[in-house]
Amino acid sequence: FLLCMDTNGNPTKAVSFGSVDNDRPSSLATDGDMLAVLSSSTSRLMLNTFDETLQQENVFEFPFKGKATSDLLKIGPNKILIGGSLKGKMEIEGLLVESPNRECAFLVALTHDGEPITVWQSSGSGAHRLHSFTNDADGGYTLVVNAGKGNTGNSGILLLKLDATMQTQWQQTMECT
Repeated sequence: FLLCMDTNGNPTKAVSFGSVDNDRPSSLATDGDMLAVLSSSTSRLMLNTFDETLQQENVFEFPFKGKATSDLLKIGPNKILIGGSLKGKMEIEGLLVESPNRECAFLVALTHDGEPITVWQSSGSGAHRLHSFTNDADGGYTLVVNAGKGNTGNSGILLLKLDATMQTQWQQTMECT
C-alpha cells in the first residue's frame, strides 16, 4: 500500500495495490506527476504507476522463470528504467532477458506506456548484479555491476558506459581479492 501524509505527518490517503501473490515492493521513483512502484513475486516483476493524486494509471507485469531481483528504478521525461539481476528467463513485451546457467545483470528501458525501448544484459562468467546506474546527459548510461567469481577466481566491480541504445562504449574491471 501507499500512504500519503500532510506536512504534519497526518495520513491523508491510503492506496492498496498489488495482488494475492505476495508482491514485495522494492523501489519507488517519481518524476513530475508520475509515481512508479516496482515489486516482485516468485514469478513476475510488476511496475505500478500512479498519478499525482495516487490514482493508479497502469500495471505492467513481466513474468519470469527462475530467480529475478529488481530493486533499481528511475523515471525520466520519456522513459522508465528498471535494473536488477536474473538467473532464468524473462520476457518484457517481446524483449528477452535469458541467462539459464548464471545470474546476469540487466537494465531495461520502457516508455511511460510500458512499451520496451531496449534492454542490456551482462555477459561473461560469474554471477553479476546491477548495483547502480545513471542516465547520463548524452542519453547513455553508466553502470556499476557487482561481479562474482568468474574465470579468474576473483570477485570484482565492473564499470560500464553504454550509449543510448545500450551498446557498450567502454568497460573497466576492478578485481577484488
